[in-house]
Amino acid sequence: MSESSAEGHGMNQAIERVSTAGRLGQGAAWALVGVGALLMLAPFYLMFVFATHPRAEILQLPPPLFFGDAFLANLDGLTRRIPFWSSLGWSLYVAVISSLLTLLFCSMGGYAFAMFEFAGKRWLFGLVIGVMLVPPFLGMISGFLVIDALGWIDEPRALYLPGAASAFGIFLRRQGSTACDRPPDRHRLRCRQRARPRDSARPHGDQAEGLPPDPGPRSRQPGRQPDADRRPAP
Repeated sequence: MSESSAEGHGMNQAIERVSTAGRLGQGAAWALVGVGALLMLAPFYLMFVFATHPRAEILQLPPPLFFGDAFLANLDGLTRRIPFWSSLGWSLYVAVISSLLTLLFCSMGGYAFAMFEFAGKRWLFGLVIGVMLVPPFLGMISGFLVIDALGWIDEPRALYLPGAASAFGIFLRRQGSTACDRPPDRHRLRCRQRARPRDSARPHGDQAEGLPPDPGPRSRQPGRQPDADRRPAP
């Protein structure tokens, strides 16, 4: 009894040490994530703080870390120097239109690559992957020449139409569609993770063949032949 109690006490101590180490590791991970989050949010916080201070206070050392009372004065000076509200409206317009067009065309291209078989599919998808390997700045001059030839200089469409069908977006949409099954007799997707209720009621394995289910390796006793192996020959 003494040896068994000593072994149980030692096992409990080992479990406590492992649990303590796990808690310490989890705490260190959370601390690291918290420090990283503060470093990432600090520029945004300082941006809002500097918007409420005059330029002289922003340029001094150390810079201000708390909100001031010069926000309305700074906003008035901004709107008098540049057309701020119209620029904000155009920015929102371009952002919304470019997002909608990217979702439309990238979804269409990725769905076609994932769900349909057609001639040249591998070559076309390889071309998409190859475009992803080309640095974007290599097409700046040629892109400007094409936009100039189309007469789109100083037009909003020159900002959202060239990137409406990006290679990276098509690739991501194709990967997302590949994760789902396409039934041969239906024109809709059925994800593997979302099984329908009637699918769960269908027999699987031995039940589909009219045989009793396999009890599994744990329920099999030594020296006893499984029921599946003792079935009479037809």
